[in-house]
Parts: sequence; C-alpha cells; structure tokens
Amino acid sequence: MAETRARGGGCGCVGALALIAALAGAIVFVVTTHGAFVGLSTRPVVAADIRRIDITDLIRQSRAIAVGANSHARLTGAVARGARAGLVDASEVNAADVTYEYRYADPAKPAGRTIVAGSIAIAVYLGSFAVIQTTLPGSVEPEYVDGDALAGCTSQAAWQAAVRSGIPAGGPATIRLENGRGRDARRPPRSGGASSGPVWTVTTLTPDERRRDVDARTCSVMAGL
Repeated sequence: MAETRARGGGCGCVGALALIAALAGAIVFVVTTHGAFVGLSTRPVVAADIRRIDITDLIRQSRAIAVGANSHARLTGAVARGARAGLVDASEVNAADVTYEYRYADPAKPAGRTIVAGSIAIAVYLGSFAVIQTTLPGSVEPEYVDGDALAGCTSQAAWQAAVRSGIPAGGPATIRLENGRGRDARRPPRSGGASSGPVWTVTTLTPDERRRDVDARTCSVMAGL
C-alpha cells in the first residue's frame, strides 16, 4: 500500500489519484489532515457489459477491497443514481457507492479505548473502484446488511418487482440498499412494512417521484409504504 500525506485539508482531485494509482499498480491512500484515507484502486469493475451491471455484482466485487482494507468490514448499504431497468452504467463518473463499516474490540489497546470503528466507502468511478476509509467514534453498532441474502433478489429483480407494482418502467431511478431498521429510523413506515432485513428502495427520477420498497430477501414489494 502506498501512502502520501496530503497538504491542507483535502486530498486533491480524483483524476490525480487515478494517475498515482496507475503508476503504483496498487491501492494508493492519501492521508488527509482529518485522518481520512482516500485512495483509488486499480481494480476494474468486471462485467460482460460495463454499462449494464447489477448492483449485487458491484457489492460482490467491492467486498474484496473492503475486507482487504479491514478484515472486519461488513456491508452497510449501497446506492446507484440514474440506474436503468435496475442496472448501473459503471463507466459513469458517479455511478454508485457501496459502504462498509466495522466495529470491534482490540484487546491490545489501552483499557477504555479498545473499540476500533470506521467506514469504507467504495465509489464506482469510470469503471474502477475509488476508496475512502475514515475512522468513526464507535459508540453505535452499525446497521449491517446481509449481502448473502441478496442472491434471490438482485437490483434488477427488485426493479422488475417495483414495475409490476405500478411505477413507470421507463426512465432512470435511484436504487438504494440498506438495512430495514436503518431505513425505518430515517423514514418510518406509515403502517406495517417494517423489516430488519435488507431492503431495496426504488425511486423514479421523474417530476412525480414514485417510490417502492422491496424486501431484498424475497423481492416482495413491502406493504404500507
């Protein structure tokens, strides 16, 4: 892992990081004055068609990067903007983000300061994965998402379920994956519909914004939302 100390409070543009990463042939991390590690992986997004890739495939590929940064990292969410038919164009500048977090006790640390916590945000950027790793206070247990539970309900399948329930089939949408408890805290269901498991939220990018929440284990549109 190469490492560079950034000047000032930022890390510079992603384009510069891309150049450094290409030269180093590894993940390059820039350490900012705020303690954030910002880097660009040279690992490309792999797909038969990089312009049409399921979010679950991005999660699967980014997991190796997250675990490489911290072996305790676990998925907490993902979001894709401008997805079409439930698929992402990974060649875009800001196609999608996948977030991992970790929180665990390190017995080697001094008493009272044993908790190690942080987040690893992995952005899909021009066909590769950009990485931002930051430390967190660790006072709250993250709302993890069981990525293995998504095998039966990909983002494309969730989109298809949302379309069957009445949202427009054409046009782009924002598709978000998160733990149901975290979603309910951010946007409580009006009646029923609560879930502690993973939830896909499909929101159309239209003037009359339409939204459907889909149980990511079963691909059933959730009631009361």
